[in-house]
Amino acid sequence: FVRAAALSAPSSNREGLLELVLSRFQSDSPAYSSLVQSLSAMAAATEPPESTIKLLRRATSDISEKDISWQAAMLKGFAAGFKNRRSAISELEENLLVKTFFEHPSLSVRQGCLQILNVSKSSHGNYLRAGFAKAIDIGLNKNLPEQDRALAINFLALHNPEMYVYSLEKLILSN
Repeated sequence: FVRAAALSAPSSNREGLLELVLSRFQSDSPAYSSLVQSLSAMAAATEPPESTIKLLRRATSDISEKDISWQAAMLKGFAAGFKNRRSAISELEENLLVKTFFEHPSLSVRQGCLQILNVSKSSHGNYLRAGFAKAIDIGLNKNLPEQDRALAINFLALHNPEMYVYSLEKLILSN
């Protein structure tokens, strides 16, 4: 009943409802993650960029390890919502996602950012293009954990990786 009421709430109440759910979030209860995901998907699909950037900032902030589970659920919901959004993500949203992808300490948050960037209809690219060179550097850095290097290589798939063939060959041949 609570889930149905929450999902049928007017959009003007959605952000407040999401805030309430986040304040009571219990990481050991899948129902909370599912509700956060659904509310985030609705917000990403229907709200203007001015509203979603506020929520994205919260979902990508550097917080305690115990709060990471709601961030991951929120980003997963955003990915579903942005996939259904009629317009491209804003330049501000894209820049925040790229910055968080490279700088956030949590792997699940970085994966969520990549997932959103994969499904979004980006039309900007300046910050994104700068990220490709950084992704190559991370991918080639054998001192970094494999999961970080693999995620950086996946970042290259956001664009035609043809221009990175030499670097990718170097990466493959060096192993």
